[in-house]
Amino acid sequence: MHIYATNEHILDEISRKLEILKRNPRSHILNGNCTKSCINHEAITHSLRIEEPKSSPNSSHSGKEQSKMYNNMLSAFYWGRANLNLGKVSSEFIQKLAARIDPNYHAGEFAEFRGITEAVRPTGATWTPVYPDKIPLEMQRFVDKVNEISTPSNTKGIVEASSYAHLHLDRIHPFGDTNGRTSRMLQNLILDSAGIPSAVIYEGERFGYFHLLNDAIIGWRERTGQKSNIPSSGERRLYDFMGGKISATLDKVIDAL
Repeated sequence: MHIYATNEHILDEISRKLEILKRNPRSHILNGNCTKSCINHEAITHSLRIEEPKSSPNSSHSGKEQSKMYNNMLSAFYWGRANLNLGKVSSEFIQKLAARIDPNYHAGEFAEFRGITEAVRPTGATWTPVYPDKIPLEMQRFVDKVNEISTPSNTKGIVEASSYAHLHLDRIHPFGDTNGRTSRMLQNLILDSAGIPSAVIYEGERFGYFHLLNDAIIGWRERTGQKSNIPSSGERRLYDFMGGKISATLDKVIDAL
């Protein structure tokens, strides 16, 4: 049985806001106007900037290259929207998504799992990602859990599953590159499948976000090592941060009515 890490008051708040949208006769218009679309674009823009902030003096990509990277991510999002089957997420889907996010890094239709020669160190991390030979098993356990939590009729479960997907795909770090962008996009695709707007993590929040991710992964490792199924304080802080982000984007949609 899954014990929710997201604060129940945040989940209740999200549910109430979704109910407001459901009852409003104008809410269907938002599916075709700029509001939700702009939020999705904003999430993609800042997901890219988190990896390569504008303030960085050591940017390795020109403005033209960054524009192409953005377009690749936008195409990946629309592909994911068309192909995500909520409750039946697979490793194959995630590999195809990552390949579309950065086709310059990943050759072919599938992003291959990293091998023993590919050392990765996530930004701000004090933990070591899953060893390459354990990635296939970890990924199978990961998608099984995401599918267990994300039942289509359970809004709270979908919100929880989206944050779980974000955290644990980053923890596994299955690819040599694009792990952060893929984990953030997978979260937003899970939300999108239920009509929930994307969670936008801004470039300026990157260091606090990395710190929350790090503490959540350390907390998860410590409590699973103790065979506890009670979410750690680090996990709860990350999930509440994500829940707050989702609630904030819902405010934008409601304000546009």
